[in-house]
Amino acid sequence: MSRPLERAHCQSYPRLRRKDLPQVALVHYNLACYECQLGNLEMAKGHLKLAFKIKKGLRLEALDEPDLEPLWNSLASEVE
Repeated sequence: MSRPLERAHCQSYPRLRRKDLPQVALVHYNLACYECQLGNLEMAKGHLKLAFKIKKGLRLEALDEPDLEPLWNSLASEVE
């Protein structure tokens, strides 16, 4: 399990268009963590949806990821 992100660190990452990002599950998973910590839950869900599509096993990791805690209740039903 990773250590929780600090809000200041999250705010410093550049926002890129999703289509410009590499199709790598961990890239989208990490961006979901950043967005979630910034309170951008819908953007976080979008990144998670793509990450799960690329690598199905990430769903279980997400349920244990402290940075994604605001989404834990919705992971099973909304992000498929």
